[in-house]
Amino acid sequence: MDSLPFRLIVLLCLSVTVFFTHPASASSERQLCVVPDAQVAVEEGCVRLSGLLAKLRSEEFRGTDGELLANTRVSFSAGVFRMRQALVLSRDSIGTGKKRLIIEGAADGRTVLLGSVKVEMRSAAELNREGLELLHYASLSDYGIPVPADPAVIQFGKSGFPDIEVYAGVHRLPRSHWPNSGFTRISRVNGQNEGMQVWLENRDSSRYSGQQHVFINGYLFHNWADESLLVRSNDNGSYSFLPHLPRYGAKVGQRVRIENAVSDIDSPGEWSLDYQNGLLLMKPPSVGFTDDIEIAVSDGAILLRDVSNVVVQRLNVSMFRGHGIVVDSSRQIDLSGLEVWNIGGDAVRMSGFDIVLRQSSISDIGGAGVTVSGGRRDSLTPGNIRVLNSEISRVGVIHKTYRPAIALNGVGNRIEGCELSDGPHAAIVFHGNDHVISRNLIQRFVLETDDAGAIYTGQDWTARGTIIENNVIRSIGGGEGIYGANGIYLDDQASGITVRRNLIADVRRGVLIGGGRDNLVEENIIARVREGLAFDARGLVALERQGPERANSRYIARLGQIPYRSEVYRSRYPELYGILDDEPGAPKGNVISGSVFVDTRIPYATKIPSRPYLLERGGKATSKHDFDWGGVLPEHLPAIYQQFRSIGRPVQDADFKTIP
Repeated sequence: MDSLPFRLIVLLCLSVTVFFTHPASASSERQLCVVPDAQVAVEEGCVRLSGLLAKLRSEEFRGTDGELLANTRVSFSAGVFRMRQALVLSRDSIGTGKKRLIIEGAADGRTVLLGSVKVEMRSAAELNREGLELLHYASLSDYGIPVPADPAVIQFGKSGFPDIEVYAGVHRLPRSHWPNSGFTRISRVNGQNEGMQVWLENRDSSRYSGQQHVFINGYLFHNWADESLLVRSNDNGSYSFLPHLPRYGAKVGQRVRIENAVSDIDSPGEWSLDYQNGLLLMKPPSVGFTDDIEIAVSDGAILLRDVSNVVVQRLNVSMFRGHGIVVDSSRQIDLSGLEVWNIGGDAVRMSGFDIVLRQSSISDIGGAGVTVSGGRRDSLTPGNIRVLNSEISRVGVIHKTYRPAIALNGVGNRIEGCELSDGPHAAIVFHGNDHVISRNLIQRFVLETDDAGAIYTGQDWTARGTIIENNVIRSIGGGEGIYGANGIYLDDQASGITVRRNLIADVRRGVLIGGGRDNLVEENIIARVREGLAFDARGLVALERQGPERANSRYIARLGQIPYRSEVYRSRYPELYGILDDEPGAPKGNVISGSVFVDTRIPYATKIPSRPYLLERGGKATSKHDFDWGGVLPEHLPAIYQQFRSIGRPVQDADFKTIP
């Protein structure tokens, strides 16, 4: 779905009233049209958005048993619907799903759900505050926008939303930051915990003396863990974290930057939130901008909670500071033809059973593109949640790490036929059992981080059965660090995963098996990488260094959370049943075979303890140089695979390099 023309339409919709056209539908359906609250004239058979839930609960649409009287089609008119709060559909409003509910936008695709408030910026010179003369401001209280007492921070491993986001038209504007591009580095660290102080290269903290609510944002210790935390200035030029501390501490040389300081507003469009006075301060992004500033304030657009038999289609969702569309603990939900963009949290979240997101476009997302949690791990009941034929790009704009294009959890869910592009960390992070990741184009991820993969999982012996096949994965990496990026990363003893017939190109490492067991890696084409297939025995190394209790404690704890000795697990994963009696931590049962390597420095890279456990080395290596990888798409894979399978030479012992 091409989003650029539609965004031009949104600019028109923001200033033009568009009227409703009644849809044609089956006579057995009940029909209801919805118009924006701002629309003065409401036609017969229509209702303003604020009156929709009351209308659905009325006797006209719902029976005494709480169920809809008939299949119901709710059609939003073309135009902009400004939403201060989400539309929440639950059993209380639409029943248990005995009748189908369709929520749809206009047939021409011009229905926009907008979670922002338009504000007028004024010259900050009238505030009579030194240093603000060239800025503009808006008082949030004038628009009913609350200012939180505790500013939102980013803590690794915890979710949250930004307090606000700011847009000029449809373009997200950056919070003030130094340096203006890239990062500075931590030059010194002193103390621990509450007494920790950090110094930054070329930025003495005295510059921010007296300024409130200044943040340090970046990779304070690990290059796969981003945080944004409040700091205060100290007399010795250092910064202290208050009240939240970095999850892993701080380390010299790590990349960080300063955010939200008023004194750093020096580029057009940069803004800062003055929490103490409730002011948005900004350097004008362009001439004549003052009528075009939007502040995202709403937590979300649509929430489906514990419902079933609902269709949501042809809606455009934008400028929400929280999540876009949330399907929570629901069944038989069909989301299609959606365009979700400029979201502060996650674009779409789905949990339950039998849910599909298809033919949709998602872009410019603060958190994850799509999160999936479906099925039951105790019984291996599939969730059957699917993400199909959709485009997801530019994710992790605010939360940089572990906010992938798609996060997959639970049992038996699927990602197929999608195009995923551009993110600082992973494209797909999956956990759980029996997922399928197939026929996707994945490109330009791990652009800012390290020790990550385009497709990533890890740290659970029981999370088995996922198949990764027929994907194109290319142009992965670019972030800083010593470990590098992986096409497919089976981290920390991930086990029981099948990786087959994928095309992986232009990444440091094609596939990494990080000490797991019972993985099958076969018939992949791996091109222009430093290491083709890497294999280690980190579990054995941990046993030697830490002892069995400490080395395997988290894996054994997860065994205790799953009935892995039950009949359903024993029949599905027989190798798992006796794992505690079969050298836990040893990388047993892996099969690596039949792959083709093109311009690969080290086809097979192993570390010494793992080499005796490698079951098979079969594969071919070639130095083909003239193949055009630029036009490769998933539907081309079978022909490409046959082309490369027939060339090359058998792998020799000399190709099997050992890395100390």
